[in-house]
Amino acid sequence: MPYAFSYELKFAGVQHEAKLEYGVDTPDGEGAGWMVDMPTMLRLLQAAENGDVAIAAVGDALRRMMASYSQASGCCPDCDYAMDAHARALKQYEAAADQLRQAEAAMTPESHPFVVSSSGKVHSLTCRSDPGLPTLPHPGRTVQEFVHESRMFDGVGSYQRIVGSARRVTTAELAEMLGRRSTMARCKLCQPALPGAYGSEASDVEAGARR
Repeated sequence: MPYAFSYELKFAGVQHEAKLEYGVDTPDGEGAGWMVDMPTMLRLLQAAENGDVAIAAVGDALRRMMASYSQASGCCPDCDYAMDAHARALKQYEAAADQLRQAEAAMTPESHPFVVSSSGKVHSLTCRSDPGLPTLPHPGRTVQEFVHESRMFDGVGSYQRIVGSARRVTTAELAEMLGRRSTMARCKLCQPALPGAYGSEASDVEAGARR
C-alpha cells in the first residue's frame, strides 16, 4: 500500500513543502516507486531554468527527499517498515530450524525407513526421486532480501514456515496407513519392501483391506 509523506525543502533560497508518495506503480529505474507532487517539481525546474541553481541540484534535492524516508534501512520505506518483522523472522527461522534438526536427529534409517508423499506413494528413505521432505527456506540474510526477493514477506510482517509435503514414517505407521487406505502405490524407482502382509509382490495392499 502506498505511503504518503510531506517534506520541508529549502531550494534556491525558497522554502517548499513537497508531497511524496512511495509504493505507487512507476517505471523501473532510479526513484522507482516514488512520486513527487507536480507543483513542487515545476518550481524546482523553474529555479534551474532561471539559473538560480544548476540542473543537477534538482536531482540532488529529489534524492535527499527519498533518502530521508529510508534512513533506517538505507533502501526504501518498505524495508524501513519491515526491519522489526525481519528480525522476528530470523528468530522464528532459527527456532524452527532447531526444532527441525532435533526432529530429524530423533529419526534414524532404522526407526523411520519410509517416506510417504502427498499423493500417498511410498518411498524408501534413500529413494533417488527426492519425494519432498520438509525444508525450511531462509527469510533472507538482509532486510532487502526479506522484502524485495519475496522471502515470506506478506506485507504485514509475518514469516511463514514452508515445509515439504512428504513425511517420514515408521514401519508401524506405514502399516496403519496401508490398513486405512484402499490403495497406496509404491515407488517404482526404489521399490520399497512394504511391511508384513502388505509386502506381497502381487498387491500393495493386503487383500482384506481392499474395498
